[in-house]
Amino acid sequence: RRRSPIIAPAAYLADPTSLKAAFPGFDFHGDGAYSSEHYASVMGRCEVDGTQWCSNCAAKIPFPYNSTDSQVEAGIYMSQISGFWMFLPYALIGMGEICVNPVLYFYAYSMTPKRTQSVIQAVNLVFQGAYPPALTGVFVTAFATAMPNNLNNGRIRGLPVGLEVFYYIGAFFIIAGSPLFLVARQACTMAEPEPEPRATDGDTAGEQAAPSLLSALSASVVGAQAGSFAQSHTLAQRDGLLLS
Repeated sequence: RRRSPIIAPAAYLADPTSLKAAFPGFDFHGDGAYSSEHYASVMGRCEVDGTQWCSNCAAKIPFPYNSTDSQVEAGIYMSQISGFWMFLPYALIGMGEICVNPVLYFYAYSMTPKRTQSVIQAVNLVFQGAYPPALTGVFVTAFATAMPNNLNNGRIRGLPVGLEVFYYIGAFFIIAGSPLFLVARQACTMAEPEPEPRATDGDTAGEQAAPSLLSALSASVVGAQAGSFAQSHTLAQRDGLLLS
């Protein structure tokens, strides 16, 4: 993306550092709503000579700042790069979920006793639906400077590393996690659980009701955890990031 040419008005391409070229018609003055400081994170005026130059996927700022009725906006210019490049990471995500999730569901039900199936499935869903978005939120916050409004200007401690850092983090987890998975696989012995005897008339009502109560409690815990991380998952998708 950084090497791709920017699709922008000719005046901006001639001198991107010029406020007059980048923001034609913007009367910057003072330190209030008309201050140029509010527009340091964007690239220039969106509509120039009847042409809309800004990307619809990036943030736009009205002029004057925080105006609710102004038709004049500034934003981020698009880069000349095909959106089909996103097919590769999303294809990898899809193949990973297809290959991993059904297997985990199978083990959670077929390789555990009936009385603990709901608990194991709850733990499985936590690590599938709650843990990844929570971990994503931590890294998104830690590397917020890598995702400015203008992704071409992403920096981490002054280094020219932007949004791609999250792919490096994902690769690290794959490289570090694969040997751990192989070690755990060699140490574990998979065996189908023996069938449990049916409840008899001598069993107490409390013993018979315990599995149902445990299942309902597990379902409510999983639902609460999934809801608490829904907002961070949505923000990660909005920023074009999904670690799975």
